[in-house]
Amino acid sequence: MTCREFRHRYSEWRDGPAGALDAAVAEHLLVCTRCATLNAALDAGVRTLAASAIAPTREIRIPPRS
Repeated sequence: MTCREFRHRYSEWRDGPAGALDAAVAEHLLVCTRCATLNAALDAGVRTLAASAIAPTREIRIPPRS
């Protein structure tokens, strides 16, 4: 997996069910400190938001139709 592919498929990996993508991402994160740092920062942000009392607005929860 390349860094570009990691970034492109990050949401799919993070939000999707465990699957074949897990092994490729895990291997990439072991060898790429840049993507591992990005993952850690995004994970910290997600955990912080999940622990907050702020509820997302309807616009954030449901993407607008194009």
